Amino acid sequence: MEGRVSEVVIQPYDALPRYEALLEVSASHRAAPAEGRRPSRASSPEADVPEWDARELPLPAGSLVRLVWHGQRVVPGVGAGTRLRCSGMLTGSGPDAVIYNPRYEIVSRNRQY
Repeated sequence: MEGRVSEVVIQPYDALPRYEALLEVSASHRAAPAEGRRPSRASSPEADVPEWDARELPLPAGSLVRLVWHGQRVVPGVGAGTRLRCSGMLTGSGPDAVIYNPRYEIVSRNRQY
């Protein structure tokens, strides 16, 4: 997903290290499953994955997603107003949507997508 960081939460010094950013989503998509990948046994964890439509968006534009980096007090380059493209396992939906330890890329403000 891609969007702008609207706020960051900095933990007190005596708390466990954790950096949080609230991302306002401007675009999102689901990762496509690998071609030809099929579970070899019916009891494998992959067999329990539900089918989904690749055109379905996980979150509409304007949604808020909380990005949480555990074990870090600061994430270089990530602050209020920063445009990010990030990926990771989305947990929850609506106001409870969170991605823990996301992979991210800082997007230039001059670049249009």
